Amino acid sequence: MSLLELIAQRAPPVADGLQLSDFLAETALVALAEGHDVKSRPLIARHFARVLMEDSALNADILVGNLLEQGVPLDRIISQYIPEVARLLGKQWEDDEISFSQVTHACGHLLKLLHDLGSPRPLHRVPALDRPRALLLRPDAETHFLGLMIVASQLRQEGWLIKLDLTGDIDKIAQTLKTDTFDFVGITLGTKRASHSAEALIRRVRGAVPKARIALGGKINETEPGLSRELGVDIAIRQSEKIADQLSEHMQIGAV
Repeated sequence: MSLLELIAQRAPPVADGLQLSDFLAETALVALAEGHDVKSRPLIARHFARVLMEDSALNADILVGNLLEQGVPLDRIISQYIPEVARLLGKQWEDDEISFSQVTHACGHLLKLLHDLGSPRPLHRVPALDRPRALLLRPDAETHFLGLMIVASQLRQEGWLIKLDLTGDIDKIAQTLKTDTFDFVGITLGTKRASHSAEALIRRVRGAVPKARIALGGKINETEPGLSRELGVDIAIRQSEKIADQLSEHMQIGAV
């Protein structure tokens, strides 16, 4: 089944008897075929979000398969399409377009899909000791962690060794930092209300490893662009750019 057929099949009819998503999907496919997936992503993301709310994740898998058939690289699905779907689901929930149970159900499907797509590539022949390492953390007051899991998947696709800790337990995290070595410590922050929790976590990381490179990611870098400087992190992750490139660039600058 093609992407156009799938979207058209699942779309409700409009007043004139046509399927509204017929046109949207066709536009998306044309944009993909011409190499302009930026134009198609919002259209596909909206359908993707609706498919994820279904009981079965089968149509979500079919949708990903169709994207791959249209030439969208796997790393772009993980780094661009899935984050856009996650942001859309969050906005729909904030705007009361979908219920809490719907967004929870959809995120469950999205997490499974992300796990399946983001399994480490078997082609990495670089010894583990020579591969960059990152510890990714969620402050205990931060309730949004899907973005952190997407980042973990992206970095693993790029060959990074990732340890993901979603507990928010600063004592446990401090112990991890004392027993292992990381090139970066990444912290997610969605809203300013969790900034005090993030600040406490950053202080604990600095206390355990004074020279640790700390990266702050999440929506907060867009809504509160000056907060990363206030919190004293080394790099604020820009959502518009590939995270592995940003971290690698910072590592090279620090090595000069």
